[in-house]
Amino acid sequence: SDKTFQMVWNWAPFDVGKFSDDLVLEGVDWESLTAEVQELIRVEFVSYWMARGVEYSQAVWEHKFTGAVKYQVGRGVQRLQVTQQGVQG
Repeated sequence: SDKTFQMVWNWAPFDVGKFSDDLVLEGVDWESLTAEVQELIRVEFVSYWMARGVEYSQAVWEHKFTGAVKYQVGRGVQRLQVTQQGVQG
């Protein structure tokens, strides 16, 4: 759907299988990340965009999330786990 909406806390890609396939094309293996790391990346993305209050379609949100995942994985997912535990990196 082309309907736009602001980011919501429980947002997720509509079709996780397709999303995972799209990430493989970007050189990221989403399935290899633990559920904890996947959720940390999702929560960081959602909280970032909720604070901005902008509206996009589901397709655009998913495109942005793909970029965010690629960025986070490129920076190193271990950093995410450490950061969430309150340890300064």
